[in-house]
Amino acid sequence: MRIAFRIIVILILSVGSWNFGYWLAHSGGKSSDTVASKAKPESTSNIKPNTIPPFRPKDVTNSISPDKSGGNVGGASESGRGTYSGLVAAHHLEAKSEYFASVFSHTPVGQAFAQASTLLRYGPAVGNSHGTKSPEVQLISDQLKLIQSQPNEAINELKQNLTTLGTGYSQEIQYWVQIAGNLNSDPLTKLEFLSDELKRSVTIPSSGNTDPAPFNGVVTLNVMLNITEDSNAIEPAIRQAIANISSNAEKVKLLSVYSSKFPQQAQSLKAELGI
Repeated sequence: MRIAFRIIVILILSVGSWNFGYWLAHSGGKSSDTVASKAKPESTSNIKPNTIPPFRPKDVTNSISPDKSGGNVGGASESGRGTYSGLVAAHHLEAKSEYFASVFSHTPVGQAFAQASTLLRYGPAVGNSHGTKSPEVQLISDQLKLIQSQPNEAINELKQNLTTLGTGYSQEIQYWVQIAGNLNSDPLTKLEFLSDELKRSVTIPSSGNTDPAPFNGVVTLNVMLNITEDSNAIEPAIRQAIANISSNAEKVKLLSVYSSKFPQQAQSLKAELGI
């Protein structure tokens, strides 16, 4: 009996020991690693939202584009930004401004030409992706509206004063020639002005000079071809322009433009002049 009793006790203890181990592995007595792996995530109520502002394209409406010399153009005061004097100071264009002011007449239209010419090389190059205008572009646009509102006076202004500009200002010359072609003025008056421009002798820039003077005649002749359907209205100016050009290549260039609309007349003129 004693032996049987001992066997029963041993069996009971063995079963109890196994139950305790099983309970330990599946109850609150879990190991720290197991608890950590199944811990609930920390509440996000105390986490601060992202405070970094979203990216937005830079708005240049109230900013000044860098001067081409690489200098700092922040010299214009905040209150002066967008004004002509402020832009001139920011880009260090005082001498250029004075020069153009002396070239054109001291009338509203004349000074509109002067101010737009001063900023011309800065204005068209700046602006942002939203279509808003930079101060330079806005000022040029305002001056163009004034010029276009008085087309006859504008043509006379160009006729009297544009010839004063040298080859160092070919960009401005070509720009105003194209504007003149679109003015709502008498076509004959425009052709007279453009003929004078075409007949101006062209000085080829020296090596390394990027001034586009050789294209003055090409730009002017293209504008003339858009105005008239009569080759006789422009051929005298073409003849004079060719006579003023020493380079055969430049002569051929003009005749090629002429031939784009009047091929027979251009071919006859080329044969006559032996080009």
